[in-house]
Amino acid sequence: MALKRWLVVVALGACDLNVTFTVDRPIALVPDPSWSDEDVQSVARAAKCWETQFGVPFTFDASPTDQRIDIGFDKIVCIGANKGGQYSPPAQIDLCPVDLVQPRLFAYFDHAAARADIIFIVVLHELGHSIGILGHADSDLAVMGGQTALSALAAGYTQIPRTTAFTPEDVALFEKANGHRASPCSGEAVAARFGGEPVGCYCAVPCEPDVFEPNNNRGARIDRTGSWELQLCNDEYDYFSIEINARVRVESSCGPRVTFTRDSARYDQLEFDARVDDFLMIRRDGFGLCDYRLVVE
Repeated sequence: MALKRWLVVVALGACDLNVTFTVDRPIALVPDPSWSDEDVQSVARAAKCWETQFGVPFTFDASPTDQRIDIGFDKIVCIGANKGGQYSPPAQIDLCPVDLVQPRLFAYFDHAAARADIIFIVVLHELGHSIGILGHADSDLAVMGGQTALSALAAGYTQIPRTTAFTPEDVALFEKANGHRASPCSGEAVAARFGGEPVGCYCAVPCEPDVFEPNNNRGARIDRTGSWELQLCNDEYDYFSIEINARVRVESSCGPRVTFTRDSARYDQLEFDARVDDFLMIRRDGFGLCDYRLVVE
């Protein structure tokens, strides 16, 4: 059956046929029943990226049978030097099994979430073909190109654990196939990873920089006692160099991560006795706004 589908794809390759789905109605994604919950979640993260950037209504409700894509593993898809997956008209996405594709295309993926990120990256690309992007981007950074930006993000090769979800070339290819669709995000759609978690897509929230700590990667000096109402924007960091001996406390209901550094040693504490030359870093794993109070006394 897989060989028959592959021959159909080859035959359709030279034809100008509409074998993709409309983004104006729900498109059901149906992973093979044998797939684990973790593998299905990787598909869900890929679908969310297209929803976050373009509002594409992918769903796991299989009731819209006229717009249904079955997803599974198939070794025949591994044929070819750079094949990780295949969108096969009219309604199938096949992936090269992870244990076969990882040594060839993702050999540098040695992190805990490697399997999840491989499935995510491959499915993300193939979903683009299913909604009308029949060609490929010229840029290796693009989702519809070599996906090197997402791969570097997943592998931990980037200093900042986030990147733009889709490149301008991806957007142009999507709009050529489907017309312009406004992003549901009020801010930028970004791809990010938090700690050892798999890569996913999120809406970054626009926010104004604080006067005391303006998020300019230079940080702020704590040289006096006082109390400041501050805000973390998305997954950004707030930095503080401490220039007095004082009791420092961070108060918040949104769970920021508070780390202070002393003599090259790091400590995760919401409250501590600071000394001159200590260094304080506050961040949040997540997107949106996080209000907190910095108290120095």
